[in-house]
Amino acid sequence: MNYTLAGPLDHIDVSPASATVATGGTQQFIAQGYDADENPIPNLPFTWSVSGGGTIDGSGLFTAGLTPGTYAGAVEASFGGVSGTASVEVVAPALDHFTFEPIASPQYIDIPIPVTITARDISGNPLAGYFGVAALSDSTGTLDPTTTGSFSGGMWAGEVTISQPAHDVTLTVSDGAVISTSPPFEVLPTPMFYEVTS
Repeated sequence: MNYTLAGPLDHIDVSPASATVATGGTQQFIAQGYDADENPIPNLPFTWSVSGGGTIDGSGLFTAGLTPGTYAGAVEASFGGVSGTASVEVVAPALDHFTFEPIASPQYIDIPIPVTITARDISGNPLAGYFGVAALSDSTGTLDPTTTGSFSGGMWAGEVTISQPAHDVTLTVSDGAVISTSPPFEVLPTPMFYEVTS
């Protein structure tokens, strides 16, 4: 079996060469050193640095800052006077979908139902920068209120009522083209209570 001994370090490749990261999100970069003949040089202790767009730790984990923009060649891995770079684009997270906290079943007509909704980005992370007001509806058409209050830190918690009993009721929340639906639950007539005397 033949082994090729690598020569002196000639260049460093950082991968991915470019990445798109939401503000506050993370991206793991890795580096590999090569000699002039493209033979890999293993186990080099790279020094990581970043010149804009966020911060990076000693293992190459980049954390995006809060200022969107394109930062060409901002991520750098270096060793022995040789370095390689990668670019990052920091983007503002955008609303992708909503999620509902589980709603207990059964619920009863005209009795407040606690509801908690979280706005999330495409990665499923809470969208802390979402402060909008979303439309609410339900499958019976009797939901009150029909809008949330303003979200705070990407979350809204409130109470709604439904005035018609039904099986497999779902709530729907929407903001523009983003529409999400809750898991189904039962809505029953208000139970009657009798006082029994002897």
